[in-house]
Amino acid sequence: MVAIAFYETFLYNTRLRKKNHNSKMTARIFILSLLFTLVSYASDTPQMLEKKLASASREEKVKILNEIAFAYRKMSPEKTREYGGKALQLARQLSDKE
Repeated sequence: MVAIAFYETFLYNTRLRKKNHNSKMTARIFILSLLFTLVSYASDTPQMLEKKLASASREEKVKILNEIAFAYRKMSPEKTREYGGKALQLARQLSDKE
């Protein structure tokens, strides 16, 4: 009789653990997919920013050049310096005119 009660308790706990594990795994997958989606939509790619650069005003170009430099920070340090330098040069030109 005690063995049967122990076995039933064991089965109940096993089912409960499996159920909790599955729901935790589902929640983790949902959170990771949500984060991936948010990150992919949150920032423009450097190529998209370069297209915006062509039609931007001089003041907007400084901001966009900085955004491009930031977007390249992990991919290409050389391009980061290049675009950061262009932003700095343009900002200095704008402040001289004012």
